[in-house]
Amino acid sequence: MGNYVTKEQIDNWPYGMSDEDQEQRIELAEETIEKALGKKFYEHEFSNHFSGNGVDYLDLGFQEPLISITKVVKQRYDGSESELGDYWFDDWAVRGQMFAHEGLAYLIEGTKGIIPAPAGIKVAAKHYVRYLNDETEYDTYQRGRVSQGSLDVTDMRKPITGVEKVDEMLRHYTKKRITIHML
Repeated sequence: MGNYVTKEQIDNWPYGMSDEDQEQRIELAEETIEKALGKKFYEHEFSNHFSGNGVDYLDLGFQEPLISITKVVKQRYDGSESELGDYWFDDWAVRGQMFAHEGLAYLIEGTKGIIPAPAGIKVAAKHYVRYLNDETEYDTYQRGRVSQGSLDVTDMRKPITGVEKVDEMLRHYTKKRITIHML
């Protein structure tokens, strides 16, 4: 079963396609969307090493908010480790006085994700699976070119999946680039 769409929600499976192949197609569609957007829209675990930054918080730099922190381990220069308990966290950072020791390494484990998955992501995944089942149902495009029937038009948008309807839904979840102009 997928994270955003189920087999039962898809009504255009190729005749005779096995349940296993259907699941693999759903996984492919969801992985494609997650990779293109750089984030997952469900709870999942992480285990990463970070360096102390000399202040009392450590911004983990994830695209998804933190849900839980299950372990913080201080790793010293001599190879010894100690599990820490005097910390708290918000959506993006772990906080506590222990990070004030610049240069020490910390192993942080927990869960992160965007829950529940937004409706737009679920609908986009459904349409992408449908596209994978029958490419003729959807208009596709590349940067600089759109194919709509027999008409080709210039299009400078950057493709996410290359499927027009799916990309229109996913654009709301892409990172926004901020441009600062100097006067």
